[in-house]
Amino acid sequence: MPLIRSIRGVSVRPDTLAPGSTAPAAPLGREDVRGLRAAAAQAWADTMGDATSCALAKDGRSYPAGKYHEGRTAALGELLRALPSDASGRRVAAELSDASGQTVAALAASLADEWAAHPVPKGAGRDWESYRAGGAHALAELASRR
Repeated sequence: MPLIRSIRGVSVRPDTLAPGSTAPAAPLGREDVRGLRAAAAQAWADTMGDATSCALAKDGRSYPAGKYHEGRTAALGELLRALPSDASGRRVAAELSDASGQTVAALAASLADEWAAHPVPKGAGRDWESYRAGGAHALAELASRR
């Protein structure tokens, strides 16, 4: 890939820049994923109020918006479990890259494909589809940061 410019004497490729930035993008790390998961869990709590997804389902009520945020939270949790547990902070991206050629974003892309490909069970309603979509979207957003 051609070099686009030199920043402080360092040549930088376009794929290493943060969007709208002239500084190289920092690699995603475990703490970034943990923060995104916490934000997804907060959005889920804000959406559900004082009801739980299980209580709504037992009552036969559908609430796709809540299931969407639940799926986001679950998918980001799955990504966290897939990352090395002994790594901290931004060091994770370097360790993954060194060990397997994958970055956090590449691992998120792989998991996003798995979530999107998972078939909807026969007879499953909007809630299940919303759950799957939320998880796939959360992972795809991280994957786009490559």
